[in-house]
Amino acid sequence: MDGIRQRFSLLQTALNLFLLAVAGEPLHPLRGREDEQANQHDDHEKDKQQYGKSHVSTFYTVAMKYCYTETPIGPLLIAGDDESIHLIAFPKNGKPPKPEAGWTESMTGPLAESVRQLREYFAGRRKDFDLPLAPEGTDFQRKVWRKLQEIPYGETISYGELAKRVGNPKASRAVGSANGKNRIPIVIPCHRVIAGDGGLGGFGGGLTTKEKLLAIERAPLAKAAS
Repeated sequence: MDGIRQRFSLLQTALNLFLLAVAGEPLHPLRGREDEQANQHDDHEKDKQQYGKSHVSTFYTVAMKYCYTETPIGPLLIAGDDESIHLIAFPKNGKPPKPEAGWTESMTGPLAESVRQLREYFAGRRKDFDLPLAPEGTDFQRKVWRKLQEIPYGETISYGELAKRVGNPKASRAVGSANGKNRIPIVIPCHRVIAGDGGLGGFGGGLTTKEKLLAIERAPLAKAAS
């Protein structure tokens, strides 16, 4: 067995020397696997940056404060500073996202007020939010988010209609992407935008959550109309 191992080692060394002479780089038995893993990691990071899969962004500072509130759609993570709300994050598998390291748990200022207004909203007693918000995004994204806040409670519009309201009727895909980048959902009601055929379309919090939010808003209107 030792003789076989020695012969294999000599053959591998000879092959390395040959490749070094031809390509200027030795063969490493783990090199391909390491490169593949590195590429997969890079692709994962690009996906996170491009599609915004994580609600918690790196621009948030250690001065951020956070709290949790229980709702009919699960526990929400709310984060902000002493001036405004920066983030409302939906739960995943029944659990809210964890806060960033350095954040401080608090139930004062804008956080306390957001919890109060969200509880009223889920109880059917609030149709409009009055909170200081600090959404982070491009000029186009901010424009889309402002238009979202103009959609009346209990109503829905299509992505195409939202594109028209933004001023670019051909930008349905772009407004859909901006919807997905909204980090203050519910208060900035991206759930009120649906597909042109009447389907739910997409939603960062999941279609079940989107359906529940729309149902919550329909209930008081139906009661008032009866």
